[in-house]
Amino acid sequence: MSDLVHIALCCDAKYLPYAATTIASCIDSCAEPEWLHFHLVALDIGNDALDKLRVFVEQKGCKIDFHCPGHDIYADFHTQRYGLAVYHRISLPVYLRGRAEWVIYLDSDVLVVDDIRKLWAEKDIDSDMITGAVIDYSPATERHVKIPREKYFNSGVLLINIRKWLDYKIHEKTIDYLNSNHRALTFVDQCSLNVVHDGCWRRLSPRWNIQGNVYSFWRRERSGPAITEVEIKDAISNPGIVHFIASKKPWKIRCYHPYEFAYRKTLKSTPFYEGALPSLADDIFRGWVTKPFRRLGQMLRMVYVYLLGRRWRRDV
Repeated sequence: MSDLVHIALCCDAKYLPYAATTIASCIDSCAEPEWLHFHLVALDIGNDALDKLRVFVEQKGCKIDFHCPGHDIYADFHTQRYGLAVYHRISLPVYLRGRAEWVIYLDSDVLVVDDIRKLWAEKDIDSDMITGAVIDYSPATERHVKIPREKYFNSGVLLINIRKWLDYKIHEKTIDYLNSNHRALTFVDQCSLNVVHDGCWRRLSPRWNIQGNVYSFWRRERSGPAITEVEIKDAISNPGIVHFIASKKPWKIRCYHPYEFAYRKTLKSTPFYEGALPSLADDIFRGWVTKPFRRLGQMLRMVYVYLLGRRWRRDV
């Protein structure tokens, strides 16, 4: 494992503190961080903030390059609750053409807790793979594109063969699919990449993308399509990358994730932590003042649905 490990992230100014946290966790978990070379696709991020991140990374003995797309080819695509940055993982092989042969893509809401060079070594096990990924634990995600659950991956952590992506025109085919379907997709980039891959991707150990719902998955199913009980146990007890999916982010109020405090500790080690975490006042207000009203609203909706159902049955 003597070659440079290329790691890419994509974010806008809002997510920069969390992308910096992911980068810091990569460095902290690596025995030889001088072999790490980061790439950040930066959307609408000021030069001062990028300089601050560059100094932070270089002080730790690593390298970082910034890629700032001039014309956003994804500007007209629907983003749901996500920003446009989520789409740019699709174009990573174009941005890195001639700079790297492989790249690990990481979402900005992950925490790396084991040496990422172990994940990088997977490319030597199967050099012909197009993409390495972990299946998505959610039983609902694949329904949006009617792909069997065992063939549907989570796009938060990807091991990408740049040459293969370019040869097979993965980025072009994904953009073509998005042009016709982006408004109908719930997980815009993830669903489109799964459709284009059509099951032709290499399954990585679940420990390289421990999604936040793994604990409920364990209680509910113990095992599932393409995931054995042994793998789930190993992933939970020995995670490599922790992924804070959905709305349960560790920088928000009351995350209740086992790695919340580890994440916040890493965030505080970056130069972007000020304002990135909720204040005590926010914690009190949102946790203790607004929560009862949210629950009251949920109860009223339940009563409304119940009464509506009774009226419908009576009319019938």
